[in-house]
Amino acid sequence: MKLDEEKFLRVMEYIEASDDSGASFDDAAESGNARYPTEEPRLDTTQNKLGMSISEREFLFRLMRAEDLITGAFMKNGALNIHLTYKGHVWLQEYRQNTLSRRVLRWFGRQLDKLFSSVALPIVAAVLTVFVLDYIGASRGKSVDEVAIEGAVESYLEKRGEEVTE
Repeated sequence: MKLDEEKFLRVMEYIEASDDSGASFDDAAESGNARYPTEEPRLDTTQNKLGMSISEREFLFRLMRAEDLITGAFMKNGALNIHLTYKGHVWLQEYRQNTLSRRVLRWFGRQLDKLFSSVALPIVAAVLTVFVLDYIGASRGKSVDEVAIEGAVESYLEKRGEEVTE
């Protein structure tokens, strides 16, 4: 059976809407197990509540139980006291937040991140390197090691109170 996203969502939302008391489906009248042949069809059958067949509902319930989205008592002719688990509530919340505008913003953010990491970051790193080297004096034809040695000598002489001469 093919998974229909709209039906899956409809069942999840129905269970969520009746989460205080728990959703129940009594399909005994549909399956021919009614107590009396003249009995009126019940209004709490799957067809009346969700607009789908019992086999479709059972298929969706199997998927939801496998993913630990729902709990309840599942019987041959229906289901009683079905509730969403915490994972089921989280799934519904994430599904509702996955709107077109949010997907576009996430895509734009990923593209901006790629652009920044591949173009802007190396440029900023190169400019900062030039500023740091200029600050420590390495850009005047001296190597970084020479500048470090001169700095160490200057600090040693200052501690001793001697004047620094070049």
